[in-house]
Amino acid sequence: MATPERSLPLELLRPHDAFFLHTETARVQQHVGGLAILDPSGRPSGPLRLDEVAAHLAGRLDQVPRLRQRLAFPPLGLVRPAWVDDDAFDLGAHLRTLHLAGSGDRADLCAAVEAVMSQPLDRSRPLWEAYLIEGLPDGLQGFLVKLHHAIADGLAALELARHILDLTPDPTPSPGPPGPVDTASSPPPDVDSLIPGGRPQGGSRLFFAALRAHLAGPLRSVAQGSAHLVTRPRWSLRRAFDTLLGVWELARRGRAPRSPITGPIGPRRRIAFTEVPLPWINRIRRELGCGTSDIALAATAEALHRLLAARPASGAPGGGGAPATLRTMLPIAVRPWSKQAAPGTWTAAFSIDLPVGPMAPAERLAAVRALTRAARHTHQARAAKFLMDSVGTWAPSWVHARAARFAYRGRWFNLIVTALRGVPVPVYLLGARVAAAYPIMPLAEDMGFAVAALSWADQLTIGLTADWDTIPELDAVAKAITDCVEQLYKAAKR
Repeated sequence: MATPERSLPLELLRPHDAFFLHTETARVQQHVGGLAILDPSGRPSGPLRLDEVAAHLAGRLDQVPRLRQRLAFPPLGLVRPAWVDDDAFDLGAHLRTLHLAGSGDRADLCAAVEAVMSQPLDRSRPLWEAYLIEGLPDGLQGFLVKLHHAIADGLAALELARHILDLTPDPTPSPGPPGPVDTASSPPPDVDSLIPGGRPQGGSRLFFAALRAHLAGPLRSVAQGSAHLVTRPRWSLRRAFDTLLGVWELARRGRAPRSPITGPIGPRRRIAFTEVPLPWINRIRRELGCGTSDIALAATAEALHRLLAARPASGAPGGGGAPATLRTMLPIAVRPWSKQAAPGTWTAAFSIDLPVGPMAPAERLAAVRALTRAARHTHQARAAKFLMDSVGTWAPSWVHARAARFAYRGRWFNLIVTALRGVPVPVYLLGARVAAAYPIMPLAEDMGFAVAALSWADQLTIGLTADWDTIPELDAVAKAITDCVEQLYKAAKR
């Protein structure tokens, strides 16, 4: 019988990926998501069937081996978990059909996505799920993918989509179905049985193999650092100085402002989607001299201004009135494109104090642009990456877990906003055109709001995630974002 130990040397969970595993609790899940709206009208065989999707994915899983791997948790919790092949892998346990209630309008769609994203992933299996969504109007279908942050960040999720989708309506042939797939929605897993942590597996052999792999990390870091110091001394010293400066910059930031959107959160999520024409975004960028992330930040700030201004001073979770700024984390990619990078999360972050007081949209955009340009000249992102890597590499797993839970919470930031560049051309899933794609971000402990924007074909699509009780007006926030972008577009046309 195959055992995890036979796949040595073990591939330990990277420190970046372990960070998001450690910060997950029963109330705060750490999975990212993507929702594709499919138009199957061009398919001669009609709407997609789950068995077709299963066969298609089975033929491409070799391109994404992480989807067939699970985590093995060594005893005692001293070292990071390891990725091992799941000998009991069953595609049917990950791929399901989801039937919308009601008329299938956007409210019904969001309600279904909320239910999926509010549930944890089963840590005893590969950390992903996918749902073929039926019941949308006009013959449309949906395809929802849910991935743990330990498997993918936003860019890695887009890379996964590249392996699954095709540039033409005729997909590359794949093997036959992997066996029967249950087309009924599976019951959600029990939260308390899955989170936090995972049961130790594999006994002493796994423990000592993982310990050897864990100890090799610091030795490798010392060897690489020494080699760089000898061959590139000025570069090494400059890099060390910049990192220390970045740590000081992070320390100086202090606590985030008190905010009605920051405070204890529960396990339930609200999800909202909206979109604006990409030509509007391009016009704003060209005429007002900004980036897509600046537009997303300014529109989010305007929406939060309206939200907080409409609330009574003490009528929201977190207490207090509307603050003038909100500390906003902006993830940035640090994936080494020059070589074959391991899958998982390759992001660092910097933060800005987003202005949410009264301000004209164009004035707010100019203020945001100045803030992001100044922040990109700091060393915050370098320091954040260094701290995540070094603590995860050098410290025992339980120390890394405590450090991660201390750092990744609403004490230090109020919300997360990210902007991703998606696919600029039409793409297809088994001949069904992807009419739109929406990103979905997770929350952090004590942080009740996150926004993700994605350029896809001719739209900028925006996914909003909120704690259920923190922002019950999430649909109004989504509308305010699109209203702000429209106002910016009109200002850019003058």
